[in-house]
Amino acid sequence: MNKQKLIEEVARRTGYTAEICEEVLDTFEQVLSDAVTNKVKDASETFRGNAAEALEFLRGLFRKITK
Repeated sequence: MNKQKLIEEVARRTGYTAEICEEVLDTFEQVLSDAVTNKVKDASETFRGNAAEALEFLRGLFRKITK
């Protein structure tokens, strides 16, 4: 279902105007987008931190092997 059809169906079922339904849907999309963006940022920061720790661990192993 495309966005316009969704708005029309929500308007029909709720009795609200299509304009109000569109505003609510646009706001929902923005809130959802912000939440996903924040989750991706958090995951990326965690991955970078873990990767840095793993790299340091490997460097330490390499130093022990080469001594």
